[in-house]
Amino acid sequence: MRTGVLLLLIAVSTLVAGCGLGGTTPASTACSETTDARSCPTLTHPYTMTDALAFYDLGSIPVFPQPGLGDYQATIDPVLGPVILFDPSLQVGPEVHTFFIAHEVGHHALAHLFNHPPNLSDAATARCLEFEADCYATRVLSQRARSAVSAAKSLFESMGPASADAKHPQFCARAAYIEQCLAEALGAGPDDVLSP
Repeated sequence: MRTGVLLLLIAVSTLVAGCGLGGTTPASTACSETTDARSCPTLTHPYTMTDALAFYDLGSIPVFPQPGLGDYQATIDPVLGPVILFDPSLQVGPEVHTFFIAHEVGHHALAHLFNHPPNLSDAATARCLEFEADCYATRVLSQRARSAVSAAKSLFESMGPASADAKHPQFCARAAYIEQCLAEALGAGPDDVLSP
């Protein structure tokens, strides 16, 4: 049954958001201001750490391996609703895997798939959604698995100024924003309002 649902999911679903690991796009030797999170407008509603943890701790979003996908993706299945797909051949390690799953949960929690369809042509908006999902994952995991945040930040730093594609920020910019979000999360109380 699950195989049939997954095939239906892939064939029917047009709402997909990914982590951006599938290949890289050459970039300059430094992080660019055009992909910096500071240039992003606030796209979603602010939330509290309590809200973020409550959604994350539900654990109700099914996660399915999808060989050949080449990435992690949040999507909407017509039968199951929100799901997360990942390519099991990606050798990212358990901590980075945890971060990427939390990142995809963030796309669902922040309603990116409904408010900003991932097939949108505005690459700048798409990059901002990726920053928001990174920040959501960082904030949640700062309370649940801080080593996963460190592992993802290290991975992005090691990948430098490249990016997966035009709709994903440079890896070095993502690492810098993760660091900023972690500092904010560690200083925030459970009911402090956090902007995305």
